[in-house]
Amino acid sequence: MRILVTAGNTLTPIDRVRVITNVFTGRTGAQIALEAHRRGHAVMLLTSHPEAVLGLHQRDRDPPLTERWTPYGYRTFDDLQKLMTTLICRGELDAVIHSAAVSDYHTAGV
Repeated sequence: MRILVTAGNTLTPIDRVRVITNVFTGRTGAQIALEAHRRGHAVMLLTSHPEAVLGLHQRDRDPPLTERWTPYGYRTFDDLQKLMTTLICRGELDAVIHSAAVSDYHTAGV
């Protein structure tokens, strides 16, 4: 299967120096993505915290993250939305697991 997993938090800019966000680390989504990869699936992981994968990936037990593994980074909700739109609209996915903690707010302006 080809699986897309989202993980982590999103930033919502207020102005050039401030954002609204949450404290989610992306560990849950990273764990889901790694387990799917361990089971032989092709995984695309969209995450705001790529370091979470490194902390959970066990090199001595897990397959290398070179085949069937495509990571994408994002920071804001808009970044995540663009990535998801592009990847989902290709029509190549069998499943989407959306575990990212997406912001509840979007600023109307400064």
